[in-house]
Amino acid sequence: MEQSIIRRLVYGYVSDEYCRLAYLPLYSKKLNFFLESIGCKFGQRKCKILDIGCGDGYYSLKLAALGHEVLGIDLSSTKIELAGKAKDAMAIWNASFRCCDALSLDVKEGYYDVIICSELIEHIPDPSKILRAITSALKNDGIALITLPNGFGPYQIADNLIGVLTPLTVIKDLPLCPHSSPIKCATKVGDKEPLGHVNFFTLHQITRMFSNRGLKIITSRQSDFLAGVPFLAHIFQIFPHLYDIDSRMADLLPFAWVSGWFFSVEKSLTDSDDVLSLSV
Repeated sequence: MEQSIIRRLVYGYVSDEYCRLAYLPLYSKKLNFFLESIGCKFGQRKCKILDIGCGDGYYSLKLAALGHEVLGIDLSSTKIELAGKAKDAMAIWNASFRCCDALSLDVKEGYYDVIICSELIEHIPDPSKILRAITSALKNDGIALITLPNGFGPYQIADNLIGVLTPLTVIKDLPLCPHSSPIKCATKVGDKEPLGHVNFFTLHQITRMFSNRGLKIITSRQSDFLAGVPFLAHIFQIFPHLYDIDSRMADLLPFAWVSGWFFSVEKSLTDSDDVLSLSV
């Protein structure tokens, strides 16, 4: 019943089949990373959580169902409406949703135990502003869970190539991915014309940006390898077990080779912290 509600309400903007076979495996891996990170830091403690760019509320609702107090915010009024419907259908009352910009959110400094910012900063022209807001709203002993694509990983390279080739008649009508349009993110409250990726980070750039905003990496993990790459995505739909193989393969590959990253970061309370070095 719960999965049916999630697919119908939370993922109403794409096909049920695409959500089941394409998104949910990665969402599950990401959710597990969130749960492990929160558990390692806080144990059984119930946390105050802010989910920036919550979309249709998948992670917000999963965390609220475990007893955490969650506020999900997004610029899309349509997605916030869907999140609210899913919340009501699932009878989860310790989650709330608001259509607003994170930079204009009125929140006390150091209020949240956990802040989630998932697949967002690659869409924002000045991501340092969001990271500054996260640092301000996060408790000194809190953590931020930030996920983003590898700006030069397999998915992004293939997506950029498709962008170059799409105007050519020969591939214009080919089914490149199981979804009908690129995944995008609104850039201002109520936007009807969302923006795609505008930032393409290397591992060094993102760790440097975290450091510049007073954040240091606690743990990190690879997301996926080839699962979302155009053309290949159809093969994964036909053989769903490939998602698990792809996920396991990503965990074994160097960070620079995978399509995306998960980070758990905390405030750097001294000025002398160095940027964390990761093997690439």
